[in-house]
Amino acid sequence: MPNYKGHIVGGLVTFVIAFFVLSTFLKTKMPKNYSELFLLLLICVLGALFPDIDIKSKGQRIFYLILLIILTWSVYANNLVILAVASISGFIPLLSRHRGITHRTWFVVLAPLLVPIVASQQNIYLSQKATTAYYFFVAGGLSHLILDFGFIKTLKYSIPKRKKQYRRWK
Repeated sequence: MPNYKGHIVGGLVTFVIAFFVLSTFLKTKMPKNYSELFLLLLICVLGALFPDIDIKSKGQRIFYLILLIILTWSVYANNLVILAVASISGFIPLLSRHRGITHRTWFVVLAPLLVPIVASQQNIYLSQKATTAYYFFVAGGLSHLILDFGFIKTLKYSIPKRKKQYRRWK
């Protein structure tokens, strides 16, 4: 179980792997300038810290700082859709236990999916950039789960658990 420094290193390594896979095999159009590449690197590292928003951590502090910036901007821009989504997402760390929902593969894949969906509704130009950012964020988040649980347990945690039902005899 690495600390935040280990997850940052995992995010950096994952960025290199994700960049290679997306640009070579999936033929995703990657940015050529360094500022956009650095932004994708930062997004991948933030994704690597994301699952730990359920405890007091660097990831949680960064999450709430970004959330504050988004909330402030959405009020200033009078964008109620982004304001609503950001407000609801602020409750996730408060309502989950450590290594609960935020450490599930389906959550790491589906929760950030709101960003490209909302971006495509707001501006079609942002849709492609948001989708690329989504890929890197999810890759970073999955690297966090792999570093915490290992590859096999990460796959195991991707399947929701069924509660056993006991038959009550009368």
